[in-house]
Amino acid sequence: MLKCRAMQLRTISSYVRELRASLPTETFRPAWSRLLWLPAHAAVIVLLAWAMATGHLPGWSWPLAALVIGGAFGGITFLGHELLHGGVVRGKLAIRVIGWWCLLPFTLSPQLWVAWHNRVHHNHTGQPGTDPDMYPTLDEYHREPRARIMADYFGLGRRRLMSTLSLLFGFTGQSLQMLFTASKRGFLSPKLYRRAVVETVLGWAFWIGVAILVGPLVFLFVYVLPMIVANTIVMAFIMTNHNLSPLTEINDPLVSG
Repeated sequence: MLKCRAMQLRTISSYVRELRASLPTETFRPAWSRLLWLPAHAAVIVLLAWAMATGHLPGWSWPLAALVIGGAFGGITFLGHELLHGGVVRGKLAIRVIGWWCLLPFTLSPQLWVAWHNRVHHNHTGQPGTDPDMYPTLDEYHREPRARIMADYFGLGRRRLMSTLSLLFGFTGQSLQMLFTASKRGFLSPKLYRRAVVETVLGWAFWIGVAILVGPLVFLFVYVLPMIVANTIVMAFIMTNHNLSPLTEINDPLVSG
């Protein structure tokens, strides 16, 4: 990433002050209709899983079904992103409960996501040393062996087969990394970190239950392979929105992505 010096950078609050008065009131109302995507995606996932588990779907079509389920996983994850930003429903309890279901494919805690993504990432987008979603800077690359390993072996575009892992498993890996480091990095208080762990463990328990119910072979096509598809969808979005944007000292949303 390169530092941006070509334009005068502005803060998010400066844009808000100028734009709020010019936008109609309905712009800021929750988009309730988007919530309909949750039962729609869930129906696709459940029906295909049931069809595979009961033998109603021929074996040759299972890879295609896994592709469709993976797309549905990605869709409800994006819905969870908007919902946890407060753009779909109102009320902390509703947002947290529905958000847990939306992020269930990645077993990602809503409490962790709000701290990591909403608070830290969006308030410090593209700022070196602070934004948790950034690749290492060149200084970090030379200074830290771990940064060199990540960039050389897992950085997309390094002409190494292993670099594709950042697409296939990237968001799952980052979610686990954030879960294990959030408390140490100060993203969550001890109480909220415990809540995040509980939300995560509940997600693990849900998918373990599904695996027991449908069996290992069906679970491969119901969850494991679809998660590779979902990771690829989510990571492609993240990389093209943020990793192509420059570093900035001021969090200007029109520049930092």
